[in-house]
Amino acid sequence: FQAATCELQRIDFRGLAYGPKKAFCINVYNMMVIHAYCAWGVPSTMLQRLQFFGTVAYDLGGLVYSLNDLENGLLRGNRRPPASLSKPFSADDPRMPFVLQERDARIHFALNCGAKSCPPVKYFTGEAVEEELRLAATAFCEMPENVSIEGGTLHLSKIFSWYAVDFGPLPAALSGWLRGEALAQLAALGDNPKIKYLPYDWSTNAKTSPKWSR
Repeated sequence: FQAATCELQRIDFRGLAYGPKKAFCINVYNMMVIHAYCAWGVPSTMLQRLQFFGTVAYDLGGLVYSLNDLENGLLRGNRRPPASLSKPFSADDPRMPFVLQERDARIHFALNCGAKSCPPVKYFTGEAVEEELRLAATAFCEMPENVSIEGGTLHLSKIFSWYAVDFGPLPAALSGWLRGEALAQLAALGDNPKIKYLPYDWSTNAKTSPKWSR
């Protein structure tokens, strides 16, 4: 597997259209997390998680991309990560030409950082990534541990708080990903409901992986 990942150095981002590039970055991100858990261990503190996202990296097409670079640099259109004061890439960074200019908040329903509260890992294809992301968004938002309404309060995953700039105004942003009774309940809340963000479960299922050691 490690030898196979070296072949990623041959990827040519310049030859990838928007859809295949988006699917590729999502898939590589999820693969990197699993690879790092096996090779370097599982981070257990906030500081270790920041180190994890900033140091776990692959050479893609001759340029090095960390998990942070893939998510916030390429996929989010070079936006600041949560808890960061700066963007991943400077204006003259050689990776800037490969940034996805068309931002898609649904990537947050596809990226799995290894925590139990993350969306499940799925494989995305360049040909059908838009439909696959639509299904991933609907599945995530239909899980009560991610989106629920109780006593007039909208309970949401912390993902919606961390990446609020990507999702836009709530609860309107949710209307495209809910169906049936859940959608009717959302509409009944009105335009300015009380919102409570749920605790994020950072524990993992990686029972045999070592502890983070970088």
